[in-house]
Amino acid sequence: MKKKWTPKKIFWLVTACIFFAMGTLGTVLPVLPTVPCYLVTAFGFAQSSDKLHDWFEKSQLYQKHLAPYLEAGGLPAKGKASIIALVTVQVGIPAFIFRDNTTVLLIIGAIYAAFLFCMLVVVKTVPSKKQLANQYSKA
Repeated sequence: MKKKWTPKKIFWLVTACIFFAMGTLGTVLPVLPTVPCYLVTAFGFAQSSDKLHDWFEKSQLYQKHLAPYLEAGGLPAKGKASIIALVTVQVGIPAFIFRDNTTVLLIIGAIYAAFLFCMLVVVKTVPSKKQLANQYSKA
């Protein structure tokens, strides 16, 4: 028996496809965040279709960008620092361009503050593979 495509499933399928495209672009363009886009993609595919969700979890993009984050439960400090540095530069450029527009600067500042909050408070800092290897070799 075929499963019926409800409006809710169609919504999640379309959302997942859009965020999949954005995440894939984010692997090439550092302006788009890959991991958050792929998290939405995984959730959207899980809500819309078991086949699509299984396909996405087996894809090379998922395995490279999302699986390590999900398995470790966070990011190593070095990874967080490099992401923060990259985003700081990316936010700094439009902030410099629109330095005379207070409204735009407030919006950019609010987005950057939310990003920093997420990176420093929400996303856990986990030991790197190198730190774990050193820890086990000493024991």
